[in-house]
Amino acid sequence: MFYSSWKAESASSALTGGNDSLFQNRKERGGELFITRLTCLLGFAFFMICFIIGF
Repeated sequence: MFYSSWKAESASSALTGGNDSLFQNRKERGGELFITRLTCLLGFAFFMICFIIGF
């Protein structure tokens, strides 16, 4: 039982880098915030264009 929980924890930390609390209290500012919003906008636009073309 203990081994399986440790194994799952190490697998998730291998995928995420293992340091979940590093950027936890950090807010996006300036360029980072712009890039994040631009990425979301372009992703949504891409989804809508694909949806419209598909139907």
